[in-house]
Amino acid sequence: MLVTRAKSTQELEEVTNEALSLLEKRITDFGLQIAVEKTEAVLFTYKYKYTQPAIRLCGGDIQLSTEMTYLGMVVDKSMLFKGHVKRAAARAAAIGNQLARIMPNMGGPREDRRRLLSSVVHSVLLYGAPSWAHTLKIVPGNVRTLNRAQRRVLLRCACAYRTVSEAATNVIASTPPADLLAKERETVFDRRQGPAAPTAGNVPRTNTMEAWKEGWSTEESDLT
Repeated sequence: MLVTRAKSTQELEEVTNEALSLLEKRITDFGLQIAVEKTEAVLFTYKYKYTQPAIRLCGGDIQLSTEMTYLGMVVDKSMLFKGHVKRAAARAAAIGNQLARIMPNMGGPREDRRRLLSSVVHSVLLYGAPSWAHTLKIVPGNVRTLNRAQRRVLLRCACAYRTVSEAATNVIASTPPADLLAKERETVFDRRQGPAAPTAGNVPRTNTMEAWKEGWSTEESDLT
């Protein structure tokens, strides 16, 4: 991945094309060939009106797109990760539907095995959470998408039916909402990147449980 930044379109063109030229030469020296047709470029900007830069690689133009996929992450030009959350939720839902066949409400595997199967869905749903969890504060749609996908597998995990509310499903399955789990992973990642790791207690999980409890109290108030 090549990341460049500039204050104007002209400056961005110069910096990016120069960097791509050096990159092209380095890759060619290794005896490799660049697949220009597979190369993606996204312009990240908060401006509503701007001139698109002319980006060139190996003598060909690279068309700017609204999003790109890198290491399994869908990065859009607004950096709000709406596309990534939607795709992750769709993949998690597909896996959940497949697992539902071996997790019927009547009979089926024991609780510990149901939790193991649900962890597979959570791994897909929360992939790369430290990179996009911060958007949950400003994009309520991402929160709804995550929790809706999580609810499907938790219904099977708790042997519950569709009439059970989303908040109740989390409580019965003893699993915090997906958006809180995403924020927890972000906190854990930030702590690992810090100068020193915490020596006692599991503060991120404590914060998650407190936020979950507060959310459940609000849910009860709304119902009453």
